[in-house]
Amino acid sequence: MAEKQMRIRKARIGLPEFVGDDFDEHFDETVAKLAPKELAMLNGYRAQYSLANQLIELRKRVGLTQQQLAARAQVPQSSISRLERRGGRVSQLSLQRIAAALGTYVGFIPRDEQSAAAANARSKSLSVSR
Repeated sequence: MAEKQMRIRKARIGLPEFVGDDFDEHFDETVAKLAPKELAMLNGYRAQYSLANQLIELRKRVGLTQQQLAARAQVPQSSISRLERRGGRVSQLSLQRIAAALGTYVGFIPRDEQSAAAANARSKSLSVSR
């Protein structure tokens, strides 16, 4: 009965039956169909999203506001904000200062280690690591 109700709900809002049944499987199938240029764009977005989420998580774990972190790192607060919004670019020096202020460092994560982390975050190309 629950399966029939789900089909009815999906039909009401115009969703195909398969949507929501297994999102990860659907997502993986969709990604497999992407052209190389589209896949490169997706991976770029994944890296930005991963870096932003890690920054937010670390900043909150340490208990700092954006302003406090900026002061510790000696960077403008707008740099922290841009990174957290996933839209900004900051210099490598600023990124290193931010990482140091959080007790971490900037580093690259090898792709095989990335695969294990992808189950949780779906990306880990460039990371702020402890």
